[in-house]
Amino acid sequence: MSSPSSPNEELNDEISALRSIYSDEILSPTSASPLTWTLTLPYAPFSHLDFTFSQDYPNTPSPPQITGSTPSIVTIARSVLASKWMPGEVCLYDFVEELQPHLESLVKDKTTSTHAASDSGQKDAEAEAKELGDDPATPDGHDDLGPEPPWALSSVVTEKKSVFIARAAKVTSKEEVMQYLRHLLQTDKKVAKATHNILAYRIKMPSGSYLEDNDDDGEDAAGSRMAHLLSIMKVENVMVVVTRWYGGIKLGADRFRLINQVSRESLVNGGFVSEPTEGGKKHGKKGRK
Repeated sequence: MSSPSSPNEELNDEISALRSIYSDEILSPTSASPLTWTLTLPYAPFSHLDFTFSQDYPNTPSPPQITGSTPSIVTIARSVLASKWMPGEVCLYDFVEELQPHLESLVKDKTTSTHAASDSGQKDAEAEAKELGDDPATPDGHDDLGPEPPWALSSVVTEKKSVFIARAAKVTSKEEVMQYLRHLLQTDKKVAKATHNILAYRIKMPSGSYLEDNDDDGEDAAGSRMAHLLSIMKVENVMVVVTRWYGGIKLGADRFRLINQVSRESLVNGGFVSEPTEGGKKHGKKGRK
């Protein structure tokens, strides 16, 4: 993975995190400026957006500038970015994830319009749907996975090129835990390709006892540590999945601290506990992934 070449250190770190989660191709530099980067949307590979960042990003009152070749996509992108922008906080990951349902809605609207359009209008709408990376004639193949889990997310944490994010959801049975995990792995390709997806859950049974279990997914002892965290936080009827993309540098025991950090934050953001995250500031939010 080539290193980002922006003169802005915070932007470099954010680009490295996005490349670890998605791929090197998600952001590429342009010849226009070292602060202008082309974003290739992972769920719409035919769509490209150019971002121009300030030298002081993210410590600026205004978000980065967005340009592109498809006006409808640019308009939506600017609106989503404005809703996510907070001076002093990086925003690209939240932007990429939040933009997806908006573009899917645009594709759906365009696809619906094709059925009432002329042959010429139908071709235009289908072409835009293709640009967004979606074939309206192809089913998504996920109808049997059940409803989307009500994930609450932590913020993305990067440490020595390893990237961590946690998801928490309310569950009431082991079957629901497995359904939610299966839904996540089958509908999110980047999560499915991650190095580890570590699971822990804790469910209160009618008898008052607890159904508890965990899965390291190759990250030795991580699942049991997450299970211990759920126990000492006294949460119930909840599952947590921590996704880690390994960056090539061993973290040693620090990896457990980071896994617990994002786990705790997802629980707080999901309303399972009322205590603040580290530093007293809630960075994450509920989200659909």
